[in-house]
Amino acid sequence: LTAWDARGALDWTDSVWTGSAQYSRTVKLPDEEVERPDPLLRTLPAPGLLPELRDLAELRASVAPLGGWSLDASGAFVQVHQAIQSLQAPTASDSVTTRDQALRLSNAGQVLGWSGQMGVGWRGKRTHARTQWALGWTGLPGGSLSRRDTRLPQWQSRSNLGWSRGLLDGRLRVQLDADLRTWGESWTWTGSQDASAHAVRLPSSSQMDLECQVGIRTFVIDWRIENIFDERQVPAAGWTPPGIRAGWGITWNFGG
Repeated sequence: LTAWDARGALDWTDSVWTGSAQYSRTVKLPDEEVERPDPLLRTLPAPGLLPELRDLAELRASVAPLGGWSLDASGAFVQVHQAIQSLQAPTASDSVTTRDQALRLSNAGQVLGWSGQMGVGWRGKRTHARTQWALGWTGLPGGSLSRRDTRLPQWQSRSNLGWSRGLLDGRLRVQLDADLRTWGESWTWTGSQDASAHAVRLPSSSQMDLECQVGIRTFVIDWRIENIFDERQVPAAGWTPPGIRAGWGITWNFGG
């Protein structure tokens, strides 16, 4: 009877303010990611685990004080029961342990966490801009927030600047967007041949993307360049994606 899903929300709004308070409980059943080997070797499979229960409480508020401007803020608190994760988190001072302790998934116990986010946006006739910053803290298994789980970055941000305009009496539309994402450092385990695991630091980094779209009647031609400043990114131990990436595409809308 304890493995149930639920969600409740209270929303309010007026001409300037909007807000909401939400509570949800979700049940995450062990899936193939838990019972089969991880292709990136970040975890070891562990069949027969119990479901993970997640209680999440959120508060959100936004205000539009002046024409075109908007401000928003949100906060969340999460409580995870029977969290599916490895028992030990890596740190600079606690950098070597057994491979099973570091990588083997288990029902690690209760995990607590919180996060906060703030954002500012502006939208004009042809231009829009927005930036959001988030800070979070997830504790280690055991129901305490005294020590942070370093496997997750503590902060991240996203900013966007865009411009669009219609030409030739609306038959041609041009849109330009610049998107910047940043995130803090984290740590991960990597296994070795002697049945031990070593802590590896994944450094903080950023990524700037540029996108251009040209719409001509029913066609949209899209060009995109990712990571234009060639920032070094390490999403997993030993994996460094290519620096600058580019691509293009065509979308044909049939209508209806």
